[in-house]
Amino acid sequence: MTVKERITEAPACEVIDLSESEKDVYSGAGWHLAGFRDGKLSQLHEVEDYPYVDGEEFDATVDRATRLTNEKLAEMAKEHDVWLVMCSCYQLCEPEEVKPNDAVSIARLARVIGETLHSLYS
Repeated sequence: MTVKERITEAPACEVIDLSESEKDVYSGAGWHLAGFRDGKLSQLHEVEDYPYVDGEEFDATVDRATRLTNEKLAEMAKEHDVWLVMCSCYQLCEPEEVKPNDAVSIARLARVIGETLHSLYS
């Protein structure tokens, strides 16, 4: 089964329900890059995993986090199909496939990172 075939419509949004084995990969709520192999979740990377550096301008923090997330996306994409997801209660919500060197993917990641870091540090 492909990742797209796993997506179902829930009352609030589209979701991917995690299997029992995939729950071991789950690391908590928040925006993540989700790496899938053969349609099964095998890796998660938290997009807000780049803390604010004291004295750093907010825009510089977002730029740094976006650059590092894009580097992680490129690394993950070598062996995985990568999706941007909101992890919530063993569901992957609002799944959106993302690709390295794709302008739409990079813009979407930058927006999510900016909004997430703004909510954490403002």
